[in-house]
Amino acid sequence: MKHLIVSFFILIIPLQMNYGQTTKTNHILIIDKTGSMVGKPTGSGNEDIWEEVKTAIKKYIDVIEIEDRISIYFFAEKIEGPSVFNINEQSDLDEAKQFVDNIEADGQYTCTYNSLNSVIDNFKQQNQGYKNWIFLYTDGNNTCSGYTMEQVADAFNAKRDDDDYIYYISLGNPVPEEVERAATSNEGILVQWIPEPGKVIEPPPIIKPKPRKIIVKIK
Repeated sequence: MKHLIVSFFILIIPLQMNYGQTTKTNHILIIDKTGSMVGKPTGSGNEDIWEEVKTAIKKYIDVIEIEDRISIYFFAEKIEGPSVFNINEQSDLDEAKQFVDNIEADGQYTCTYNSLNSVIDNFKQQNQGYKNWIFLYTDGNNTCSGYTMEQVADAFNAKRDDDDYIYYISLGNPVPEEVERAATSNEGILVQWIPEPGKVIEPPPIIKPKPRKIIVKIK
């Protein structure tokens, strides 16, 4: 059986660029916990990528800097979280990784846009003094009524500062067209597509991402 073994990150640029007064980052990790992540339902053709995805997220956590913050959400029919980890020492990173290890993929519906909108509603007032990088990891398309990606993008743009970004990471399935459109028209929204199993993308050290749209297509 093929496996999707993934780590995620974006193009890097030199550290000497000026990003203003805010130096600490709140890494907001929004993780799809629907059953498709573990290959359900039986006979669907969905691959079990759950352990590989969690391993990739933990690799990313390993390179987060001291004094940063990690806010972890997971979603299916509804959003759950955040579980917040203020990183003061290595043991705080270890605690965050253990939390990721314990998440189970048991949801039914993929309410991506409603979940993302719920995070956007509160991310600024809850994280004063931080720039916010929102990572959304999903293997499926939105299957719930409610907010559209256009509405989510508008809400984000109304609240974001220049150092705030959404990184939409699509595992297997192509990035939805409405997310592509949002990334094209909003410099604060970036996308990454991991279409093929069996490919490792290693995360670089924490270096500031250039504000541009990136689609990684792996052959």
